[in-house]
Amino acid sequence: MTVELGKTEERTNTQFAPLAALIAYFDAQNVFKPLQSVASTAEKGDNGLGNKLYQVLVSMMCGCTYISNVNTRLRPERTFAQVNRIDEFAEQSTLAIALNGLSQMNIEQLRLAVRQIRYRCSHTKQHDWRGLLMFDFDLSGLPCGKGAKGAQKGYFAGKKNSFGRQLARVSAISYQETLWSDLFPGNYLTMQCLQPAVLGVESSFDLAPETRKHVLWRLD
Repeated sequence: MTVELGKTEERTNTQFAPLAALIAYFDAQNVFKPLQSVASTAEKGDNGLGNKLYQVLVSMMCGCTYISNVNTRLRPERTFAQVNRIDEFAEQSTLAIALNGLSQMNIEQLRLAVRQIRYRCSHTKQHDWRGLLMFDFDLSGLPCGKGAKGAQKGYFAGKKNSFGRQLARVSAISYQETLWSDLFPGNYLTMQCLQPAVLGVESSFDLAPETRKHVLWRLD
């Protein structure tokens, strides 16, 4: 697909022109192709699960904080939709149903797809391992309803007797990249989440034993 950036006769035809150019480049490089491996037997082709997950990703890149933002922020964007090789973006309810309907197999497929995309685009994997590299481990409390999966009483800054979950993330500080993330029950502490984090990063980036000696871990 050829994307041309320039002046239009109308006032504007999209508010996401820079992102459209970036997505066109990613499309030419098949960067997001791994998402198509997330499959459902009930949905195929343009309406397939992989395509809906791709639209969720695009919505995040466009600054949608919630799925409900899609209807007001992306649905009117017909020109931007064409850059994404679709006639129009799906309704927020369609995307929400797709996310809620993910099976355990789909989640594993999605994790593998994200790992492949991250590995391909990562600057961390190109690091000169003759020097040290610092990984930052961060645990953030996310309050939620007590009926949510993994919701437990735990420490949440400024909120007493609250239910929630813990979001663990590992970042490469030098490259400003998030290398790994996962959710844990709300009553988990740092040391309970650290081992899965270390194993997850080492597995995702195939860090050899000699390479691991050049990694420094920083904990809050």
